[in-house]
Amino acid sequence: WSSDVCSSDLVGMAPLPEPLVGELAKMARHGEDQLRERAEKLSEEARAAGDRERITAAIGVWRRMIAPEQPVHPEDLPMSWSNLGVLLLTRYEIDGSARDLDEGIDAYRKAAALEPPGTPGWARYRSNLSAALYRRHVVTGSAQDRDEALALGRAASELSGLSDSERAQSLSNF
Repeated sequence: WSSDVCSSDLVGMAPLPEPLVGELAKMARHGEDQLRERAEKLSEEARAAGDRERITAAIGVWRRMIAPEQPVHPEDLPMSWSNLGVLLLTRYEIDGSARDLDEGIDAYRKAAALEPPGTPGWARYRSNLSAALYRRHVVTGSAQDRDEALALGRAASELSGLSDSERAQSLSNF
């Protein structure tokens, strides 16, 4: 969805007044916010219950939200990818599927790549990726995963804009 749509982009239709186009964009954004809030609630409940089926359902919701055909607002993509990573790692903890661990790491990588440098989100997503890579290192013995986890953990914890609680969270993953 792009809020940069103008009335001339609506092929075959009479031009819409620009204020109406702006209001339609706001309505779409409000709908996205409600969907994201529902997805977050479903995710929290599924994780709290430790129910693999509910976690799988929540994974499906987040995958639909980041699908290229109709992604969430670009500002929400890093968080959406991160939420998908959290759920995949949660499902990995339940049944030990290496595929879930690998896909969770991929989701965290996408979240980290999409977040602007220097923001608390930038540090948080790298900290999450660091923890997931270290977890995979423990399972596989991969020195590459260990080294990348350590480098990411250091970078995330050294970000000067972090609050004390964010720095502590980052260090706890390290």
